[in-house]
Amino acid sequence: MEKLRSQNMADLCYPDIQAYLQEQDTVLVPVASTEQHGPHLPLKTDTVTAEEVSRRVGSQIEVLYTPCVWMGYSPQHMHEPGHGRGTITVRAETFNNVLYDIARSLIHHGFNRIIFVAGHGSNVKIVDPVLRRLRYETGALIAYVKPYMENYVGLMKGLMENPEDETPGWHASELETSQMLAHDAVEGTNYVRMDRAEKTLAHIPAFLPRSFAKKDGLPDVEFDGYKYFTFPMDHHEFIESGTIGNPLRATAAKGEEALRRYSDHVARGVLELMKVPVEVRNREFVDRVQLARAGPGQGKSRVSCDANWQSAEPGSASGSGIETGRPGGWHKDIHIMTAVYFGIGFVLALGAFITFIVIVSARLGPHVSPRLHSIVEILIVAGIMLGTATMIQPWSPAGLQWGFLLLLAATLAFIVWSHVTPRRAPQDSAATERKA
Repeated sequence: MEKLRSQNMADLCYPDIQAYLQEQDTVLVPVASTEQHGPHLPLKTDTVTAEEVSRRVGSQIEVLYTPCVWMGYSPQHMHEPGHGRGTITVRAETFNNVLYDIARSLIHHGFNRIIFVAGHGSNVKIVDPVLRRLRYETGALIAYVKPYMENYVGLMKGLMENPEDETPGWHASELETSQMLAHDAVEGTNYVRMDRAEKTLAHIPAFLPRSFAKKDGLPDVEFDGYKYFTFPMDHHEFIESGTIGNPLRATAAKGEEALRRYSDHVARGVLELMKVPVEVRNREFVDRVQLARAGPGQGKSRVSCDANWQSAEPGSASGSGIETGRPGGWHKDIHIMTAVYFGIGFVLALGAFITFIVIVSARLGPHVSPRLHSIVEILIVAGIMLGTATMIQPWSPAGLQWGFLLLLAATLAFIVWSHVTPRRAPQDSAATERKA
C-alpha cells in the first residue's frame, strides 16, 4: 500500500480508505468537549487532548483516526443563563446517538475495531449503553480509552509537581495547562493566558452542610472521611473560577512529556488489540436515515433505558435500547407469534361484535326509540374518534395497531347499525299521521 499522506481520514480520498482497509481494520475516534476551562485555557482544551493523542498514535503505528467529536456531555459547566461561559453541551441521548452513528458508519465501510479516544471525563458517565449496543449488535471490537488524569495519577507519577490533594490532573490545573502550553509551542499559537491563571481549590457547595467536604471535580463528596455520597452538582457551585488546582506550575515540557506517555501507552494497547480475531455481523448501517416520529419532548431517544429493550431479539433496534424512530418501525416491537395471536383474537372479537349488532338490530329495529338510536350512534362515533386519535398519537408502538382496529370495528358497526335500524319518526308524529 502506498504510504498515506495523513492518518486523519478527513484528509484522504476514498481510494486511500479502500487501500487501507485491504490491510487494516482499526480506526481511532477522538471524542471530547467544548467547555469552559477557567479564565486562562481555551474552550477546546479537551478536544486538543483527544486530537493530539489520536494524531500521535496514528503516526506512531500507522492507523487512521477520524476528526474529533468536539461536543460532549457537559451540563455541569453551563453556569447561570446569560453568564457567558461558552460551554456547548449536548444531552446524553444526543451524544450517544452521535457516537452510534459514527461507529455504524465506520463499520459499514469495513472497519472492525473502533477505538474511542477520550479527552473529556464526563462523557464516560453516559457511554456504556451505546458501547454495549454497538458490540452486541455488530460483534465489532469496541474500546474506550481515557488518556487523562483527573484523580488517577497513573502514568503521570513523578511528572506533576502539585501534591495529589491539590488535584494536579483536574480541570485547568497543572496537567491540562501544561498540555495546552505544549500545543501552543508546537502549533505556534498563543491560546494559553498564563497572566490570568491562578490557584483555586474546590470547596463544598453552599447547599450542603459544612460537615461534608470536597476537594476535586468528581460528583462524590466526603463525609466523616469517606466518599459514599454523590450529588448532581454544577461546577460553579464548588469552584467559582472553573480552575480546580494550581496551574502556575505548568510548563510546556511537562505537557509534551505527558502527551508522549499517554500516546505511547495507547499505541501499545491498540497494537495488542489488533491481534485478536474479530468477526463483524450486521455490517450495513440500515437505519441511517431514520427520523423521530413523536413531537418535541414526547418521543423516546434512540438510546434509551426502556425496560422492555432487554427482552427483545438480539440485533433488533428495540433489542438494543435504540428505537427505530422511523414510520413503520414499530413492527419490530411485536414478535411474530404475538402478532398471530393478536390477529386471531381480533377476528374472533370483531365477528362476535358484528353478530351482536346484527342480532340486536334485527330484534329491536322496529322498536328502537330515537333516544336509544342516538345513544348507540354516539357510542359508535366515540369509538371512531378514539381510534383515529390513537392512530395519530399512539401511546406505544402497538398503539397504532389498536387504534386502527378500533377505528375499523367502530366503522363497521356504524355501517351495520345504519342499514338495519334506520331512524324512525317520533311516536307522536306517527300517531298524528294515523289519525289523519
